[in-house]
Parts: sequence; C-alpha cells; structure tokens
Amino acid sequence: MYLLRLTSLIFALGLLVSKLFADPVAPVVQSWDDSDTRTYKVQPFTKIYLEGAFKVILEQGTQSGLRIKTDEDNFQYIDVRSDELSLNLKVTKRHFDFDELILYITFKDLEKLVIEGGISLETKGYVDLKDFYLHVEGGASIEMNVKADHLKVIGQGGVKFEFDGIVNEMDASIAGAGYLNAIDLKTKKTDFKIEGVGAGSVYATDILNATISGVGKIRYKGDPQVYKKIEGIGIVSRD
Repeated sequence: MYLLRLTSLIFALGLLVSKLFADPVAPVVQSWDDSDTRTYKVQPFTKIYLEGAFKVILEQGTQSGLRIKTDEDNFQYIDVRSDELSLNLKVTKRHFDFDELILYITFKDLEKLVIEGGISLETKGYVDLKDFYLHVEGGASIEMNVKADHLKVIGQGGVKFEFDGIVNEMDASIAGAGYLNAIDLKTKKTDFKIEGVGAGSVYATDILNATISGVGKIRYKGDPQVYKKIEGIGIVSRD
C-alpha cells in the first residue's frame, strides 16, 4: 500500500509539473474541418498527459498533431496545452459523456503516456517505440498494437489493458481491480505484478517474474523460466 500511495503521489506531481510549463493552445481554422471538428497546432512532443473521460485514437506519423471531434458547444470545456516536450489535455466539465468527444492524436516519437479518468484509447495500426512508459489511473480501457524495446505499464483502479505485438522486455504492474491481456504481446522477459485484486495473461519466451500480493491469477504463454512470488491467494499457470 505504501508503494501504491507513493506511485499515486508521483503521478499527481508529474501531471502538475507538466501543466505548469505548458502553454495553452487554441484551435486553428482548416479547410477540411467542419463545425464539430477542430485542428490544434501543437509543438513536437514525446510525452502525452490526458485527463477526463473521452475516446482517443493514437497514430504514429511524420509529425505531431491533434484533432478533436465533438459538439461545437463542448470546445469551451477542453483545455489543451503544449510545449516542446509534452501535450496536455483536460476536460474541465464534470459528468462529460466521452461518446461526444474523440481525440485524434498523431506523434512521431512517444516516450510517455499518462492517463487519468475513464478514457478509451486505441492505436491506429502498430506504433513503433523504443522505451515506453504508460501510467493509467481510473476506469480506462487501453488497446495498443505496439513494437518496443522496453515497455513499462502501471495501472491503478479498474483499468483494462490489451496489448498486441512484440517487445523485448515488459514490466507491468496493476493495482486495484485491473486486468491485463498481453497474451499476444511476445516478449523475451516479462515482470508482472498484481496488487489487490487482478488478473492477466502474458507471453514470455525466456523469463517470467510473476508476483501476486492479494488475490490474482496470471496465465502465460511460451516456455520461460518462471519465478513466482505469491502473498495471498494467487495462481500462476500456463495458458
């Protein structure tokens, strides 16, 4: 629990610092935009911070970009900030229906993605990354097709992760009531930790370090050397 509180504190401080140094961004008029779509001129970024409840389509491209589709009256509740390192977006209206808001985010390189709230995110095609850090709090749903050297995943709350692709190493931790489906994400080495109540499935060819603290179940694919540490009620089994 101490680790959980410390992680939450670091998470909150990271969001605060990113907002303090980012500049507000206003939409620009583009010929292809209609009344329900806005294009934002953002600086090149490698980090993304999102807060609220909405849908996100994440795509890798040649340059950074942001388009938002929602009802015309909703744009006043969207706070967008950008600097040379990060893109920050927050919905300031409470009880916002995410079905009314879709973000189309394009990036060239991405190192960090931090999410707070009930966000539904998916990638358009595969994203090719190096070292990637993903931190999610709240009732979010994350679906990513990814290629990476190292993938670090932290989920707190009722987060659902689904990964497909190939990475060299994955370090994943879920706390609360999370679920991680990475059975189609091929790795050489995976470290997977569950705190509280959770479940997950992974694919490791060489090494699997599986830790359960609470009530959890970990299924795995492949023929790795398995190292288990269970404190509570837990099962680690081959798929």
